[in-house]
Amino acid sequence: MDDCLKRLERRFLNMYPLKLLSPDVLESEGIEVCDELYENLCNLLSNQKEQDTVFKHYILDDTSSTCISLKESRNIISQGTTGLHSWQAAQALADWCVSHSEELRDKEILELGSGVGLTGITTVLCCELQSYSFSDCHAAVLSTLCENVLLNLSTPNEKDCHRFVDNVTKTMDNTLLRIKHKNTDVAVMNLPWADVTKNTVPEVDFVLAADVVYDTSTFTELCQALKNLLHYQKTVAIIACTVRDQNTLQQFLLTLAQYEIKIVQIDVPSSRPTHFLLPQDVLVNIYRLQSSGQ
Repeated sequence: MDDCLKRLERRFLNMYPLKLLSPDVLESEGIEVCDELYENLCNLLSNQKEQDTVFKHYILDDTSSTCISLKESRNIISQGTTGLHSWQAAQALADWCVSHSEELRDKEILELGSGVGLTGITTVLCCELQSYSFSDCHAAVLSTLCENVLLNLSTPNEKDCHRFVDNVTKTMDNTLLRIKHKNTDVAVMNLPWADVTKNTVPEVDFVLAADVVYDTSTFTELCQALKNLLHYQKTVAIIACTVRDQNTLQQFLLTLAQYEIKIVQIDVPSSRPTHFLLPQDVLVNIYRLQSSGQ
């Protein structure tokens, strides 16, 4: 019994920050706190170990009916990648998708560099899509991404018998997971940008990407992948970029232009309500990309 309780305590601590159970918080809400809670809280705090993995929770509307829980790293860089941590551009892109749900209705979407899945999970929950394909290429990121997709988009039965394919037996198109959320087909793909060609990736309506513009050494592969995806006449790419270094961003835009990609910066009114508490001191630019031949 003690072992079961300890496992339950660990699971509870992973899912819910202890600060939410603070007696000060409870008392400020007029809730009487019994002595047993103080005692057990002290025990939990004394036994808690600092962990690299946490859960973040996002409530997307005033009625609290839509909540996203994401497993991610508390560290900006973990296991040699930044993809295990959610970023501001992912929130901004998710907010854009929710605000343009009519434009995305019944569309097929591919996301590049999905990370822990915030943009895609939000979009699948809030928009009526035909399909949504998450993609990344880092093994640890893909594992966490699959967990988050299952946690937020699958039914209890699917969590036990979902169609997950490991690295040994993965499919020809590198699809690791396939589920259905309501009427939306959802997939997670192992998709390095160098593997994106006109023959390997099917035609989609929208390509999404958030916070993929930070390392200049990746620009050639990323822009070539975007060019191949935008080869189809109907395809549009929406890219959200956190503006950390103007020179890096300008180099990316110049590289895009060399690949004959038309770039239009989307004007996002500052007064427009958002679904996330976006930091006011962080600038995120959103760009709409199409083949310059369109």
